[in-house]
Amino acid sequence: MNDGNMIQEPPACPVCGLAVEERDPRRGKPLSIHRACRNRRREELRKERERGRRMSQESLLMASRNDVAEAAAELRRRVAWRNEAVGPADHGTVELCYWSVRCMAALMRLEPETLMAYEDRWTVDLARSIGRKGMDRIAGLTGWRGPRPWTMDPAMTDTGEDHTLEGMWPEPGPGVDDEWRADLDHDDGAGPRAVDMDRIIEGIWAEDHRGRNGADHGWLFLFNRKLRF
Repeated sequence: MNDGNMIQEPPACPVCGLAVEERDPRRGKPLSIHRACRNRRREELRKERERGRRMSQESLLMASRNDVAEAAAELRRRVAWRNEAVGPADHGTVELCYWSVRCMAALMRLEPETLMAYEDRWTVDLARSIGRKGMDRIAGLTGWRGPRPWTMDPAMTDTGEDHTLEGMWPEPGPGVDDEWRADLDHDDGAGPRAVDMDRIIEGIWAEDHRGRNGADHGWLFLFNRKLRF
C-alpha cells in the first residue's frame, strides 16, 4: 500500500466544524481554521476579555462603594462618640469660668486686702485665669476703689487663660459623606471657640440684678445706682 498516494482529509475548523479547504497563500499548506472563523473567533475572544475586564471593574466599584459606606458609618459613630465626650467637657469649662468670676467678685467684696496684696497663689491664679479685661470689668461692676495690681502682672493676659470649647460637630448624613468638613470648617458656629468671659460677666450681672428673687442679689450688686454700664 502506497501511503504517499493516500488522499488526506482536510482538517475540521475548530469554530464551525466544517472542513477547511483554504490554504496558506505563502506556504501553500492547508489552514487549520477558516479565515472568517479565525476573525470571528478573535472578535469573540476580544469581547470575552472586555466582558471580563468590565466585570472586574464592576466588582472593584462595588467593593469601593462598600468601603465608602463602611467608612461613612464609622465616621458617624466616631463623631457621635466625640460629641458625647465633648459636651460634658465644654459644660465643665463654662462652669469653671462662671464660678471663677463669682469667686473673684466675692473676693473683691469680702477680702479686698488679699487682692490688693496680690501675693496669695490662689488669688493670683484666679485673676490670671480671668484676664486683665475681665478683672477690670468685674472691678468696675463691684465698685472697686482699691489699686489694681493685676494690671502690673507680667504673666497676665488681656483675655486670661485659654478656655476653649471644642463645640459639637454636626453628624454626617446620607449623601453628604464626601462633603463633610465639620472638623475643618466652622462657619456654622461649631468647632473650637474660646469662652467669652465678657459674656459670662454680663450674664452674672444680669442674674444678680434681674433674677427670679429680686432680694437675693449676688456679689456684683451695686449699691451705687448712679453708676452706668
